[in-house]
Amino acid sequence: GSRQAKVYASHLDIRVFTSSAECIDAVRADGRALWVTDLSQEALPLTSDVAALRRALPPRLAIVIGSEGVGVSKVMVDAADVRVFLPMWGFTESFNISVATALVLQRLLDAMPDSRGALP
Repeated sequence: GSRQAKVYASHLDIRVFTSSAECIDAVRADGRALWVTDLSQEALPLTSDVAALRRALPPRLAIVIGSEGVGVSKVMVDAADVRVFLPMWGFTESFNISVATALVLQRLLDAMPDSRGALP
């Protein structure tokens, strides 16, 4: 519950921005590529193919995950270097944000196991 969330949060660097533009500027200044989740035709599947994902990953990455209903803001989508989506099968039409975040992070960590423990 709440206690566990506080323990995990102590391992995160959290920054709050007043606008999407300010966040994008910070991502760029930090030398990171910007990937956003998006369901458009331009989005690439974030598959479980570890070797393919490893080849596609930039040295530094910031990823933006949108809410189930609204998705990522147009400003973020327009600024994205890469748009990605999580392939879904069966009766699933969308994942809630916590599930989507967990799946995205797991796929990224599977592709880059050496980055575990070296994240901000």
